[in-house]
Amino acid sequence: MRRFALVLAVLPLLAACNSTRPLPTVREHGERAFNRGQYEKARADFAEYVERNPGEPEIRLLLAKSLLALGNPAEAAEHASAAFHLRPMNQDAVETYARALFESKQTTELDRFLRAQAESNGSSDAYLRWGRYLAKSGDADGAEHALLRGAALDGGRTIQPQLALAEFYRSIGDKKNELRRLRTALSFDTANDAVNARIRELGEIPGPSLALPPVDDQPMR
Repeated sequence: MRRFALVLAVLPLLAACNSTRPLPTVREHGERAFNRGQYEKARADFAEYVERNPGEPEIRLLLAKSLLALGNPAEAAEHASAAFHLRPMNQDAVETYARALFESKQTTELDRFLRAQAESNGSSDAYLRWGRYLAKSGDADGAEHALLRGAALDGGRTIQPQLALAEFYRSIGDKKNELRRLRTALSFDTANDAVNARIRELGEIPGPSLALPPVDDQPMR
């Protein structure tokens, strides 16, 4: 009888041990919840995964994104930072960390981080990202400088710097420079609906004859 009672006492402990989910299952459940927009469930699954295996950058990044969706950018920044340091060339980690810093109002760290990214990377995208966040933070002069640097590094190869500059100039009410950048964007894509609609809002008729070549990346005043 005593032996039977001992067996009954041990069974719940064995069941508890056996209930620990394999990490691939935890990840699968977390990703499924994340893709369905069930961010609290995703956060719980990814947090469990990270607690058991903190060196997995993809899961740290997904946990950060779940926390951002739940309105917890300060905690998201911690996990995005970990993901970035584990995979410093991962641009998704860079962007997620920047967003978390911005939303948690860590503006000094945000500027330091994005400045370092731009200066060490030297890419157009890095300068455009820096400029975009400088604009969001209210530093118009710094934003213009970074965005123009990004456009210069692009060398007129893609439309993205022109769109970024047009959006910046729109945000500060500089219609002259906004129109100039929209006209330059036309040289890449005359059928761009958003560009054409905004050009019409500014009182011009879009079309190939309005397009400008991307040759001068100095601000017009």
